Amino acid sequence: HVKLTTKEYPRDNEANDIPDTAAPYSRPMWSADGTYFLYADRYDIWKVRADGKNSERLTDGRKDRVRFSWVPLQKGEQYQLHYDGGSSAVYDLNKTLYLSGIKEDKGINGYYSWEANEGVKPIVAGAKLTEQLRTTASGDCLYVEQRYDAAPSLWSRKKSGRARKIFQSNPQQEQFHWGRSELISYTNKMGRKLTGVLFYPADYQSDKQYPMIVEVYQKRGSELHRYVNPSVYSKNGFNAANYTSRGYFVLLPDMQYEMGYVGASAVDCTLSAIKAVQERVSIDPKRIGLSGHSYGGYEVNFIITQTDVFAAAVSGAGFSDLQSRYLDYSRNYNRPEMWRYEYHSMYLGRSLFTDKQSYDRNSPVVHAAGIQTPLLLWTGADDTQVNPQQSMEFHLALRRLKKKNILLVYPEEDHIIYGKRNQKDLHNKIEEWFDHYLKEGNAPGWSAPDVVKG
Repeated sequence: HVKLTTKEYPRDNEANDIPDTAAPYSRPMWSADGTYFLYADRYDIWKVRADGKNSERLTDGRKDRVRFSWVPLQKGEQYQLHYDGGSSAVYDLNKTLYLSGIKEDKGINGYYSWEANEGVKPIVAGAKLTEQLRTTASGDCLYVEQRYDAAPSLWSRKKSGRARKIFQSNPQQEQFHWGRSELISYTNKMGRKLTGVLFYPADYQSDKQYPMIVEVYQKRGSELHRYVNPSVYSKNGFNAANYTSRGYFVLLPDMQYEMGYVGASAVDCTLSAIKAVQERVSIDPKRIGLSGHSYGGYEVNFIITQTDVFAAAVSGAGFSDLQSRYLDYSRNYNRPEMWRYEYHSMYLGRSLFTDKQSYDRNSPVVHAAGIQTPLLLWTGADDTQVNPQQSMEFHLALRRLKKKNILLVYPEEDHIIYGKRNQKDLHNKIEEWFDHYLKEGNAPGWSAPDVVKG
């Protein structure tokens, strides 16, 4: 055996913070003649001789914190099958190698080409989302560009020429006011620098005070330039463009979790991001809402047990009782849920039986008595990802505590909502819920404290 990767620039995730072995940035790719293989570290692509005698860095992304990775091979190109049933691409290093490059802290991404005698050259890069690169043998290419405020457009570029737009979707958008997106930075209590995405209301005026909805999950930076049509049809009931078009700010904060304190970390990161936004734009502190789905639903459930900053909250298909979920069985993954807690995304690192305090400390239902925020819960009755009993349990706890909350249960729906009728119903109810509490709209008739039918 010969060790081929370097200690200085490891191929395993340097930012790994879950209690498990760090995953590699990519699966190694072979050269067509079998002499070299390619691997990626955090920023760069490396070419390494299979006998370990030498290695060469093909890109220089680490200097400017540009994260390079190779573009997947296109139709008709070669793959190498592996003994485990997987496969990896085979690249001819005498031909052009196409790369994607992302500078996450600046919201810049694009495509690049690499050739042995010329090195790395940009094809297209900028503050936008560029996707779906297609190339020809002669080096011509097609790709799609979009921004939050600019619908996807199709571009053509000759290898030796300038880019040319050949199709623009949604040209009617020019007739409407539209918001814009912005990358914000903030620091949590641990001193870690984080980023978030802030969407501005359409026709924003700097001398006006606005309501804001904070939508939480884990990492959200990839949404900075993604274009979304306003629509009442979405799989989780939330569409940022709907709210910016109706005079809301929308904030998507990034999370950084501390081992054993995932709930408190979510509170810290969310409130730190809100503070950073309030320092740059005029947000009405009495009209801030909170929303999340799945893991984000859990974060919503926990956050509102620790703070009364939010005037209203929505939690979709979230979990609330870490003890019962630890002992639950996932129909989606066909195995017990314990792995999430002991060595994955719940950041506990120990079993329920060796560290019950951590499970209690991070369980929203344990802290439910502290909730002051009106909460709208929803779940699919046939959810195979998060047992709907988690939402029902939290709802019943809040009812027993006489807290303002409503639970919507959608029959024959899974972890996300597929039925168009139910999508529209969920969208309308969430919108009415936020409008009532953040815009002083009328209380919707369906929000009576009795059983609500979807």
